[in-house]
Amino acid sequence: MIRRMGITGRIVLLVVAGTGMVMLAVMLLLSLASRRMLEAELKDKMITDTTGAAYRIEAVQRAIAHTTTAVADRIGAMHETVITQQAPMILTSLLTQADEVSGAALCIPSSQTAFSIIRSDSSANRQEFDIGMVETEDWYTLPRDLDAPVWTEPYYDAHNRELMVRYAAPVRRNGAFIGVLAAEVSLDWLS
Repeated sequence: MIRRMGITGRIVLLVVAGTGMVMLAVMLLLSLASRRMLEAELKDKMITDTTGAAYRIEAVQRAIAHTTTAVADRIGAMHETVITQQAPMILTSLLTQADEVSGAALCIPSSQTAFSIIRSDSSANRQEFDIGMVETEDWYTLPRDLDAPVWTEPYYDAHNRELMVRYAAPVRRNGAFIGVLAAEVSLDWLS
């Protein structure tokens, strides 16, 4: 077919084919450049989002640790007889100081105190514990044995149907271990 074309037809065909190839090359280069730009933007956004999330996690972690440790120190400074009367109010105040804290547990065997305060929709509910059972749980044994505050492993709370973690701090009186205060934190705020 090309052999039958005149010189003008051949030139037109070559110009159209050449233009098409140039256009194809330009579109391919633009596509590659656009892809690189999108990848760079997505990478920057991912780094920004990840850094922001890490800072948020760190800020919440520090706030919970500071507040829980301060409350544990406050409870440790109380007389044994006062603990059973004022501790529920103090634990309730822990819930109001940190939105991420959904519950607080306290166990002081010498004063026969073992209970938690759990935040519900409109109030805080108290739940008593068997001291013997609490003394075998990691939120109690780890801070007692390590003599330091700890974050426990995440666990599933079947009652609230959510993943939780605890920050547990030893309660000391005159430097001696007397019990543990734990703040229960839902991990739902991370999503």
